[in-house]
Amino acid sequence: MTNKKNLEEILIIEDSPTQAERLRYVLEQHGYRVSMAGNGREAMVSLANHKPDLVISDILMPEADGYAVCRFLRQHRDLQNVPVILLTALSDPVDVMRALECGADNFLIKPFEANQLLQRVQLFLLNRDLHKPEGVQEGLAIVFQGQRYFINSDRLQILNLLLSTYEAAVEKNSQLLQAQTELQSQAEELESQSEELRAQNEELVEMAEELRVSEGRAQRQAQILTAINRVFHEAIICETEEELGRTCLTAAEELTGSRFGFIGEINEAGLLDVIAISDSGWAACRVPGFTKRILPKAVPIRGVFGKAIKDERSVIANEPAAHPDSVGTPQGHPELTAFLGVPLKQGGKTIGMLGLGNKPGGYDRADQEAAEALAPGIVESFLRKRAEKALKQAHDELEQRVKDRTAELRLTVAQLQEEVTHRLQTEESLKESEGRLRHLTTQLLTAQEAERGRLALELHDDLGQSLMALKMQLRAIQRKVPESSETRESLEYPLDFINEVIEKIRHLSRNLRPTILEDLGLTGALRHLFEDFSNQGILVTMNLDDIQGLFSQEAQLIIYRIFQESFSNITRYAQASQVSVSIKRQAGSVAFQVEDNGKGFDHQKVINENITDRGLGLTSMDERARILGGSFNIWSQEGRGTKITLIVPIRVK
Repeated sequence: MTNKKNLEEILIIEDSPTQAERLRYVLEQHGYRVSMAGNGREAMVSLANHKPDLVISDILMPEADGYAVCRFLRQHRDLQNVPVILLTALSDPVDVMRALECGADNFLIKPFEANQLLQRVQLFLLNRDLHKPEGVQEGLAIVFQGQRYFINSDRLQILNLLLSTYEAAVEKNSQLLQAQTELQSQAEELESQSEELRAQNEELVEMAEELRVSEGRAQRQAQILTAINRVFHEAIICETEEELGRTCLTAAEELTGSRFGFIGEINEAGLLDVIAISDSGWAACRVPGFTKRILPKAVPIRGVFGKAIKDERSVIANEPAAHPDSVGTPQGHPELTAFLGVPLKQGGKTIGMLGLGNKPGGYDRADQEAAEALAPGIVESFLRKRAEKALKQAHDELEQRVKDRTAELRLTVAQLQEEVTHRLQTEESLKESEGRLRHLTTQLLTAQEAERGRLALELHDDLGQSLMALKMQLRAIQRKVPESSETRESLEYPLDFINEVIEKIRHLSRNLRPTILEDLGLTGALRHLFEDFSNQGILVTMNLDDIQGLFSQEAQLIIYRIFQESFSNITRYAQASQVSVSIKRQAGSVAFQVEDNGKGFDHQKVINENITDRGLGLTSMDERARILGGSFNIWSQEGRGTKITLIVPIRVK
């Protein structure tokens, strides 16, 4: 790419955004600057203000076409030498004359390849210095196809335009020659395919004959399927087995062209029970008793129809009277001119037969195949009907049992409702008792704290003061005794003992009534409790948020007592070497947690124990947490220590 090319600007005039973008992409990829106009009018406005190096314009556009833009350029002295390439399909020779008339320089036939476009652009930009007006040119009037054209183009323009037209014609001719070659090749291929088609046509004739035969078979199969579907459909809507049997026989008679038929079933005695006779059979039969339509039962299996059952295969007898197994027909039975017997089977065992008679002209293999195809459907329809009957009977029995059971359930429900009402009343009484018990527990804990306070006061004010007075008297006596006297030395032991008792009384008094809460607040008092506990040889780690002023005095005392009880349990039972304590302030609550690495215990077992067996420690901590409106949780496992969590809501004091 040269710097000169980078300065060359090309104006594209195209009303199709897709075509315009394609042109711009190709040109910009090769270093040209591109400006755009959507129609001829927009292009004229742009040309009046700015001169490009080359114009590429579509011909057919709204408002003003490519010819109008070209005339506009040639009418302005400053724009006369700007080359113009017109984009056209060049489907009409008139396009060439109109291009000459307006002063266009070249054609680019659509559709075009990118390299064709670039070659034309490079050609005109390299030769643009040759494109200069030749002075005043006299116009040339030409009549083409009855139309008069006045041409003012110079010789170079005419030459370029005619060369581009010739180039397009050569390209078209090349394409036509290629197409002609391809057509010749296709013609030869078609001739070869024609031979193949003739061979295939002969095969098709043979296939058509086979298809005709197959079509006849398909029609026969369709008739069989229609008969089977009819049998299955009627099995659903028929009320009785006899009605279903007559429907099956009607379908079989229509399928084989028979005049009448019957269906028989082998009973437990090995005789044949006739379960259905077609309507035409009833009408043709004159056997005594048939007028009442009473189906024959326990018929001996013999004769031609008996052969079909005994041999378990179909029998065709178009001259039944001459058949070796014929035993004649009963008096009043219609004359039997042809007979087709098909065994009815279930699970490979013959359970009955379908008998058809008197088809005009006799029965053939196709009739036998049709009846054999229908036979499984007849068996299935009867089985379904019997299953349906059994199901209905079972349903009726079940409904009765449901009614009986429903009555029993109503009685049971009434009893349960009565019991539930009694239990609800009992539960309500238990809730009231539990409420009273909690109230009493609260009062008990309150009374316990009051009693502890009273005892602490008495220990401190009465017993403590008395011991202090006794200590002072002994000290005064000691001072009066000579220093070398044995009595003076003997007084040291009771004085030390009194000091020890006074200190124990003070410690007991502080435990009974922790005045440290008033002195240091809850955070300081708990920290002092934890530090005092660590003096017993157990490592205590603390992570304590400041919760000073969040709880009332009563709440502070309850929280303190819970921690006292927790550390007391660790001392007595846990055998722990490390204890971690955390106090975390949360949104609307404070979380207290104590965790040790002691021997732990079976938490679930302890929870399930009787309260008298497990002691009051855990119970009292849980009740104290409830008084605060909080939650108390304990986790422990043998050999893995114990963790106690207390969540206390922050309430307005």
